[in-house]
Amino acid sequence: MNFLRTTALLSLCLSLCVIQTSAALGQDHWTVPLGEGFYKDALLNGGPGVKATPARHFEMMGLTAEDLSTVECDEHFDFFQHAFSGDATDLNGRLLYPDGSPRFRIMTVGGAAGETFYDDDCSRPIHDNDSWMYGASRLAGHIDNTNRRNPLGQTGKEVFQTFLHNGGSYSGFCAGAALVSRTLLHFYDAPNNPMPDGSWNWHVGTVLRDYFPSIPNPIRGGPGTVGGGTLPTTTAHHLGIDILASGLYLNPDPHAAPLTANLAWAYDLPQDGAGRLVVSGAHPEQRNNASGNDLTAAIYSHAIAGNGPVRIKQVPLQNGTTRVMDRETSDHDPEYTKIGDKQIHHFRFQVTNSNQRHLLLHLLGEPGYDFNLYLNKNEPAFGSTAQYRQTANGSDKTITPANLSVGTWYVGVELETTVDAVLDHQLRIVYQGALEVLNGIGYNLTATWDSQPIEVCHESIDNVTISSQVNEGSNTPIQWQAACFEAGQTATIELVDAGTDEIVRTLTNNFVLSNGANNFTWNVNHDNGTYYLRVSATQNTILYDESDTFQVVNPQFNIAQPSVSGQTLNLNWNWSGPNSTINIDLYKNGVYHSRLGSNINQAGGQNQWSWTAVHGWEAGASYRVRLQTLNLSPSVAAYSPHFTVTQSGGLSISGADVDAENGVLYLTNCSVGSTCSSLITLVSPNSARRYQVEVGNLDAPPAFVVNDPNPTYFWTEAGCRDTSQSGQVLALQPGVPCQLSVHLKVGRALPDGTQKLRLTSLDGGAPAVVEFEICINCR
Repeated sequence: MNFLRTTALLSLCLSLCVIQTSAALGQDHWTVPLGEGFYKDALLNGGPGVKATPARHFEMMGLTAEDLSTVECDEHFDFFQHAFSGDATDLNGRLLYPDGSPRFRIMTVGGAAGETFYDDDCSRPIHDNDSWMYGASRLAGHIDNTNRRNPLGQTGKEVFQTFLHNGGSYSGFCAGAALVSRTLLHFYDAPNNPMPDGSWNWHVGTVLRDYFPSIPNPIRGGPGTVGGGTLPTTTAHHLGIDILASGLYLNPDPHAAPLTANLAWAYDLPQDGAGRLVVSGAHPEQRNNASGNDLTAAIYSHAIAGNGPVRIKQVPLQNGTTRVMDRETSDHDPEYTKIGDKQIHHFRFQVTNSNQRHLLLHLLGEPGYDFNLYLNKNEPAFGSTAQYRQTANGSDKTITPANLSVGTWYVGVELETTVDAVLDHQLRIVYQGALEVLNGIGYNLTATWDSQPIEVCHESIDNVTISSQVNEGSNTPIQWQAACFEAGQTATIELVDAGTDEIVRTLTNNFVLSNGANNFTWNVNHDNGTYYLRVSATQNTILYDESDTFQVVNPQFNIAQPSVSGQTLNLNWNWSGPNSTINIDLYKNGVYHSRLGSNINQAGGQNQWSWTAVHGWEAGASYRVRLQTLNLSPSVAAYSPHFTVTQSGGLSISGADVDAENGVLYLTNCSVGSTCSSLITLVSPNSARRYQVEVGNLDAPPAFVVNDPNPTYFWTEAGCRDTSQSGQVLALQPGVPCQLSVHLKVGRALPDGTQKLRLTSLDGGAPAVVEFEICINCR
């Protein structure tokens, strides 16, 4: 037969068969038009032990096909198991959609591979065996491997059964026929008997020749005479199997009549809505001639004509109620499960009031994917048959007819987005691109019909914003817009890792939505990294929007080298975090010394702070300061670089009873009727200095009261009193220590009020005033 004529006849025949089947089955058993509703038409299974059937027959028929073949070694066996049975990326495997519907119209399996089998690492041949039963059993062993289940707990056999029971069809040749027989996977209760060698003629029945009247009958010499299996006639009659073709074979007794064997047969699986098995014990698919191609195409046509009917969701659409299709395959709820690539979900609704002529049909799919929306009356809505359709790019579609009539209306929702099927370096077909469609994309569908035009107000969440960089521990605002939500509906805010797209943390799932601007404050308590936010409607997760990516960083201090000018310590630092408060502590020679400041305000960016000591610094001592936040969680702390003070002037003050940096003088063991004392060492490093000495309650003079029964202070020195100044002045020589002792003679009670020791410069040198608060019996 001419190839172009064959193609035209095949396409015409298949189209007519679909229409005739629809009419014969009635309105509840529509079939899927060719080219619609499936990812592709045929999966050519060339798994372990078998060959994939040629693709040319489907190309002749105007159908699409995809190969799933492997080399015989462990690496490829793993690939086959994941692709056929399923894995985390594709829970159901290539045969099924997320809701369990067939992803292909038909799966085919050829004969035994007749190829070289390799050891586990694909490097060394083991043996060459083309036994039809051996090849089929190898494939069956991998499909029905209870040790290799998909994440849903299913074996490949269970996936295959679901495919058939939900309307998918199957064709196999030789080993492919044996695969589904009682001998192996047992999808119907019939054996495959061995086929004698050599065939004279194929006698093709009217079922196959109705698809292709050009098929000669008989086919002399027979296409594919070498084969592996036949079906006993008695078994066929008992099970209701249709014999499609038989053959005459040479009798081993040359004087006896030829033998007759059944070569091709069909079996309609008994489950409601199931598909059809059409198999052949021989190999017409391997003969690339007119009769072989026509016969093979007729076998495929009969199998496809036996596909299950269009699957209409059992729960009808309710007027004004949003149908949320967001369930996962693992939820085992196909009525509400997400949609797969190139799949069409079918719904229906009933209009009973002739006044309700206005319809608002709204589809809202997950952003970033292309959906199509179809509407039809009295029969399922496909792209080729729908009265109304929206097929522009995007996931937000609306149909608003104003001439609705009483009756049953059908809605079709199609996910146009699909994966990219490419060859990898080992010439296997692998999927790339939008792999998430394999486990399904969610959507909302709402049909509202009324006697008046319906106001269009679609619930939405948009424009989620957050700063491009946020600091750990900060209170960071998150903002977004919402529209058309009913009062009391809530939002869920999720933190998503930008590298893996995995949800890291749910920030809230009960934020009450407002129509318009929404604001949420997040206390950032997560690790450094790159993230984005997803804000979704808690009751309807298909309604969501995502922010741009942003960085979470740990805020840090960057403290410059401190400097001391005279008695003043100058600090400069950069803070990469939010506005906050800090404590500033002084460390001396590696040991905490004192707190210089509490609750100091700092801003993000550059900060400055100064502190003036009430004394001279200790020359040569190693100092540093520590900054620590008070109102961030977790708290952030950092040390400054070390610094020392080389005295070029000023006054050095030291002693066991003095906290020189903080200006505290301790008097201990003071009691009524006794005298207690403290010793201070004063050094003026480079110049002579004179200081007036005052001690006592200096805010309530006089400081000294002679012979008063109340507490009395006095002081003594060792070689540094200036006698020319009425005895109350110290005269310090350059670099010479002056020992100053402060005494308290306690009368009837310890002194009240603030007690101080004050040294006032009489010659204008710095520091002009040194003042200590006297702490009595504080330690």
